[in-house]
Amino acid sequence: MHLAKYIIIQHEGQEYPILFPITLKHSDMLPAGRTPVAAGFYQILDAETLHVGGMSTSLNLAPREKDASLIRNLLTATPV
Repeated sequence: MHLAKYIIIQHEGQEYPILFPITLKHSDMLPAGRTPVAAGFYQILDAETLHVGGMSTSLNLAPREKDASLIRNLLTATPV
C-alpha cells in the first residue's frame, strides 16, 4: 500500500498531476506561475485500485472524481 500527496495543475488547456511524499506541503510543491485545480492524497491499494481523498489545507483544494484517472495515467505511462 502506497500513500502520497498530489496536486493537479492546469497548463495550456491540459491538466497534469504532480505526485510527491506525504512529508511535504502541497503549497511547497506548486510550481511558480501554475494554477492548481485540485489537490489531496492518493493511495495505491493494489494493481487495480487507486483511491483519492483528503484535502490540501495549504492550497484549500479538494480532490475531484477524475483525479484518480489522471494519476493512474501518469503512473502507467509508457516512456517515449
